[in-house]
Amino acid sequence: MNCFFSATTLQTNFKKPLIEQHNNKCYKYIKLNNNGLKVLLISDCHHHGGLKNHFTCSMTIKNFGSFNDPMNYLGLTHLLEHLIIFNHYQFINQLKKMGGDINGYTLGDFMNIYFDVLINEQEGEEEEEEEEEEEDYYYHQLNSILMKFSQLFNPAMGKNGSGSGSGSDGRMVNDKNLIMGEINSINEEHQLNITDDDKILYHGLRLLSNINHPFNKFATGNKSTLSPEINNNSTTNKPKLLLNNFINKLKLKYLLNNHLQYFLQPSNMILIVKSKLSLINLQNLVIKSFSQLENNHKLITPPPPGIQPFIDSSPPLFVKYNQILHIYRNGSNSTNLSSSSSSLLLTNHQQRLKPIKIRLILPLPNKTKTQSNSNSLLYENIWCNLIGDESINSLSFFLKQQQGQEYGVNLINSIFVFSQYISKIDKLLLIDITTTNNQCQKFIKSYNKRNNTAGTYNNSGSDFGSGLNIVINYLINNIWKFINQLIINEKKNRSILINCLNEYYKIFKFNLIFQQQQQEREESSSINNRDQSIDEILNLSELLIYEDVPIEDLPLGNKYPQKDSINVDEFIYQTEKVFDISKLNVIIMTFDSNNKKINNNIKKSTFISSSTIMTDPYYSFDYKLEELDIGKGFYNSMNMMKMITSEFPNFEMLQSNNNKNKNNNKNNNKNKNKN
Repeated sequence: MNCFFSATTLQTNFKKPLIEQHNNKCYKYIKLNNNGLKVLLISDCHHHGGLKNHFTCSMTIKNFGSFNDPMNYLGLTHLLEHLIIFNHYQFINQLKKMGGDINGYTLGDFMNIYFDVLINEQEGEEEEEEEEEEEDYYYHQLNSILMKFSQLFNPAMGKNGSGSGSGSDGRMVNDKNLIMGEINSINEEHQLNITDDDKILYHGLRLLSNINHPFNKFATGNKSTLSPEINNNSTTNKPKLLLNNFINKLKLKYLLNNHLQYFLQPSNMILIVKSKLSLINLQNLVIKSFSQLENNHKLITPPPPGIQPFIDSSPPLFVKYNQILHIYRNGSNSTNLSSSSSSLLLTNHQQRLKPIKIRLILPLPNKTKTQSNSNSLLYENIWCNLIGDESINSLSFFLKQQQGQEYGVNLINSIFVFSQYISKIDKLLLIDITTTNNQCQKFIKSYNKRNNTAGTYNNSGSDFGSGLNIVINYLINNIWKFINQLIINEKKNRSILINCLNEYYKIFKFNLIFQQQQQEREESSSINNRDQSIDEILNLSELLIYEDVPIEDLPLGNKYPQKDSINVDEFIYQTEKVFDISKLNVIIMTFDSNNKKINNNIKKSTFISSSTIMTDPYYSFDYKLEELDIGKGFYNSMNMMKMITSEFPNFEMLQSNNNKNKNNNKNNNKNKNKN
């Protein structure tokens, strides 16, 4: 097959970081003519860690994620991810024999399945023939593995890589034992998620989201959501038999096959391959393996029963703001404490050291088809660095050290700021703050004492519950004070802001080069190299899905400034827009052994209304959702500067750094004069 006439070249000229401009690493972006599959080819003959025969590959399926799950089968797409991988025994067995590994993940609006393999050299070759024989062997091994990998995305193919048929007659999801096994695997996976703080906080975002947005749905799946008919029949003692009957009746198989036939369209996929082979050889391999995939035009419309594809005009992610979600870990559902004595021991000793996690949530502006995303990414990186900086004289340093001296305790342990996609058009800025029960209790006591509101405060029940609101409001207050120093248009502050933005611009522009060089030094083992190669193609796949950067800028990533300078006025405008206090939501997660008893007694303080404590049906934690009374005008961005005291840091870290640089320059000049 002629590779030149079987594919259309979409991009060959890529901007590369300096470190890649001298190692012959090449990129090419193509589209297969017969099915529309898009492919990013990466030829990297400059190998590290001795892994010159390493091969990495990923397939990303757009618009095929948990947002497409029917309401009565939550987790269906996640189950399909498992079935796509583990239904093809030949591919899995060959990959394992070669020391390779395969994995996948499913997000709201796409699925990604990826693998990597190290193709070992042949033994016993003559020295003069070794290089040529090794190249041929490597090529044919890749051809074999890619052929089998392509069959994962052909709904008509059976578990052994062969077969025919389509829809509910296809062989891909007819193995009831495999379906049962993967439902159990997903259930076990979810049981691990229940104890994962990051997963719980992420699920908390769902509880705050618009019930009409597909993100609001539980996405992982478990036995209850993937076999609802069985769980509704509570009289039987034979759940395995029921699951067999359920699958045999094609209720689940019909949905699975319909899902596959509708969403597994090559025109909706992006393949990324990375190898030491030349771009021409890689392109030839891809065309041989993936041209046989066909789009099923008969099923373009309508979607499978109960499915509404996620589109750019979907409902807004949030319709309510200034909400506070309090998650109580180990509440009434705790099984770790078996006696009152152990509970008392935990309360009196370990309880004080239990962490408290606070997440501030701000929506980032939605992308539009005509809007450039480069400036938005640059501003996001600046916000994350400014607020998340933990160096001397930073906001974090102020909350730890300066306020620690004032209140007798360091209020926070850490502050971490990052942006997170919920969907292609929905993105959030998240500020995660960690502290402990003990720190909060000491701070609340000191705060009440300073404000003559100490009263009869104690460490339990309603006093501590209402006291946490003091902590939250105090943190919000100080973060917004800090942010408002950025946007006050005074001559002194504007000059400092310009210097600050220029410094960050330089850092972002050169960081990619230095980061690549650091990675080069750290690649001392094959494990590091393989993990880094996987991370690289997964990052590239998400850049292509979310269209964060122009195609030609893919190798630079999304933290590289696209323009020559930063527009200060635009940055101020975007900062005011994003840090709109009226769009703030909050999650607080506490780890109390007797939460339900404590929090049922929480007094109404800064909260506008009282609501009952509920139990999440999927993660089994107790939670309470209420409205946070921020107070009219209290955090208004234009009035905030009136509250700023002289002791609050005003870009001291930048001024200190500038002074240090000046002193260093003076010392360097003195040394030069001496020499």
